[in-house]
This record gives sequence, C-alpha cells and structure tokens, in this order.
Amino acid sequence: MDLLLIIIFGVFGLSFIIFIHELGHFIAAKISGVGVETFSIGFGKKLVGFTRKGTTYQLSMILLGGYCKLKGEMFKPDFTEEDFQQAKEEEGSFMAASTPRKIFIVIAGPLANILCAILLFSFISMAGTDIHTTIPKIVLFSEYPAGTETPVMAAASAGLKTGDVVSEIDNKKVGTYADIQRIVLAGEGRTMTFEVTREGSDAVLFIPVTPETNEESGRPMIGIWGWYDPVIGFLRHGGPAAGAGLKSGDRIISVNGTTIPHGAALRTLLSGRPETLAVAYERDGEVFNTAVTPEYNEAIQPESASFFIAALGIDFKGVVIHTPPVDPATAFVQGVGKTVYVFSVIVKAVETIATKGVRNITDLFAGPVRITETIGQQAVSGFSVGIGDGIKSFLEFICAISILLGLMNLLPIPVVDGGQVVLAVIMRIKKKLTSRFVYRYQYVGIVIIVLLTILAFSSDFLYYFRV
Repeated sequence: MDLLLIIIFGVFGLSFIIFIHELGHFIAAKISGVGVETFSIGFGKKLVGFTRKGTTYQLSMILLGGYCKLKGEMFKPDFTEEDFQQAKEEEGSFMAASTPRKIFIVIAGPLANILCAILLFSFISMAGTDIHTTIPKIVLFSEYPAGTETPVMAAASAGLKTGDVVSEIDNKKVGTYADIQRIVLAGEGRTMTFEVTREGSDAVLFIPVTPETNEESGRPMIGIWGWYDPVIGFLRHGGPAAGAGLKSGDRIISVNGTTIPHGAALRTLLSGRPETLAVAYERDGEVFNTAVTPEYNEAIQPESASFFIAALGIDFKGVVIHTPPVDPATAFVQGVGKTVYVFSVIVKAVETIATKGVRNITDLFAGPVRITETIGQQAVSGFSVGIGDGIKSFLEFICAISILLGLMNLLPIPVVDGGQVVLAVIMRIKKKLTSRFVYRYQYVGIVIIVLLTILAFSSDFLYYFRV
C-alpha cells in the first residue's frame, strides 16, 4: 500500500510542478499574443484531449513531464530559409514576437515555479502547522555511525559529547535540532561557538566547532544526530513492529542484547541489517520481549529520515511545536523568505559540487524515477505522523523541487529557457540570422539535454541496483 501511495503522490507532485512551469509559458504567450499549438501534461501518445481556439489541450501517456508548444518556435533539419522568414513574419508566431515579449514568454516558466513555491510556503504559514521535531540534544555520529556516509568527526574533535543540549550557536537561539542543522548549513564551514549544557552538570560550556565538508553531499556538517528517546510515537498498521505486538507509547530498552538509550543507537544497530530483532520493551512499568523481522528497502539508507518507518513501521515520539496561523501579508513575507533560503541552499550546493566535486554519479544526479519516489516518500512519511504533517511535508518538498526546476531552466543552455533568452538576444543583435544557425544552436542544446537525461537515468539505475 505504501508503495502505491508513493507512486501516486510522486507522479502527482512531479506532474504538478511541470504543469505550473508550462502554465507560466502558456499564460505569458496568451498575454503576448503568441499562439499556443499544444498544451500537454506528459509526453508521448495522447490519451485524452480537446481543441479550443486553436490550442490542443491534452494528457499524454508518460506523465513525468509536459510541454507547451508555441506557434513557430521549433525548427527541423529541413526548415528552409523561406520557412524561417515566414515564421518571423507570421502573425501570432513566437518568431514574430518582439525580443522583450520572447524573453517574457521564456522566463515565465521558471518564474511560475518560483512564484508557486512562494505561494505554497505562504499557504503553509497561513494555515499554521504542528511541527514534530526533537529538542536540541545531540548524539555524536562518531559514536553511533550508520549507513555508508563517511564519519564526520568535527563535533567529537571539538569536545562536544553525546547528551549535550545546545542552547545557542554564535548567539543565535536554538530551540530544536532542526535549528542546529539550519545554522550549521548557513555557516558555510566557518568556526562557530556552541553554547551547551552538559548532561549531569549545570555548567554552561562554550565550545568552538569547525564543520567539515561531507564527502558525499558536499555540505558542511559537524557529525551529530538529533536525540530521540526510544519511545514509539507512530506505529504503522500492518508493519513489522505492529505485527510483533508493539504499540505506540512502548519504550524500547534493548535490541539483540544491545541497550538502546536513544534512536541513534537503534539506527546504528539496524545499519548492519540484522534479519531478526530480539526486542525488550517497557509498557506500563512492565518489561516484555518480542521478535521483530525488519523489512529493509535497499533504496532507503539508514541515514534517511524515513528509515525506521520503512524498516520497522515505527517512528519515535518527539516534541510538537505549534506554529500559529498568520495573516496573508505576513505569510507572503515568510513565503518569500523561505523561497530565498531554499534558493540559496541550492546555489551553495551547486557551488560545492563545482569546486569540490562529488564521489559518484548518484550524489550529483537524481533522475525522474528517484525524484518521483522521493516526493512520494516525503508525503507518505508525513502522513504517517498526521494529516497536517503529511500535507506540510508534501508541499514543502514540492516547493524545493519547483525552485530547483526554475533555477535549472534559467541556465544558459540551448533549448532550455535560459538558452532561449540567449538566442532571443542573439537574434536581436544579429538581424540576418539563418535557420541553419538556429537549428544548430538548438541541436547543441538537445545533445546536452540528452546527455544529462542519460546521466540522470544512469544515476537512478546505479542508485537502485547498487552496481
């Protein structure tokens, strides 16, 4: 059932993002007086559709994409100079539009994606949400490693210890573990002063910590987990834990003879993928024992936030922070702020990749299959906690992908939107541009897109099959 929901949410989410992008082109073309021949959700064979005022609206077979075909915008190898000139003079043709109108139509797609993110973020702020998170109590990754990530030792080397509670970082208040992640990421690797309270002591310590750049992700990290008490919060009906008799509110004491003081300890144990778990747990002051058979998903690694839900059908109880609804004006300002923040994170990630590279293709590219699955997983993981969490998680990830799509389409690569802006400027400067030049320019872009598509699908193949 979870797989079906992942597919449904994933396909819907990706299709929605592309629909918004193409809708931006469509509206801008209509405003500019340029004809739209086809507006399609999906590629390939048309499934259903209708024609109105010269435009064919259709739903196509392959839903992971879509397009808005403008009148006179595409060129074929057999396009003659006469055809080219006719397209430049034909009423309602994209080629006949002025340079400002061409640029407006082209950038409207990426701008629609960015505006969509702002509005969705604003909607989340207006609605108010309950955020399920954890207190800023840390567990050292060096003591409880998991998955394939290279251990980051910055926190341990600086003197932080498992059980420390962080109250401030560089005089910035910290209320949740997510605040620690956000501040460290924004710090871009510079040394930061952590104000912490150590377990068993009332003394406040000030510890300078210099993040390390993680080899896999290229992000600054200090090597910590958030502390979750091993108390079951969410329990998936029909999951391995539920089938073994565990219930929400049970505290896991030990697994396979290993004491479990926090969620990170269980994550470390499960990273070895044991076939059976001998679980001792406490319920209403009594200790019970049961056996659980995990259901591992090779595509979901132990460091993933959804690992426990996938493997055991549980998630640990955290703290709930209620964010009250705000008025539309404040919500819009917050929406812009969140969009700018996500945009900056994406730019920093690209900068890191460009300057430091990545270890393998799966770190650099995610194809449509993995993007679709990730969108679906975000939604299902959120809904496993509650309806509000599910909607918020789904919309926030949609926002991130929408911003990424908008940014990538603004790159000056032929065929994509940024490349079309460059072409429009060239055509403005060089009045006597030939159809052969335009075709070759577009052809270069097609080659680049095909190569990127091959890399993306190859990345998905390597990710899922671990070749």
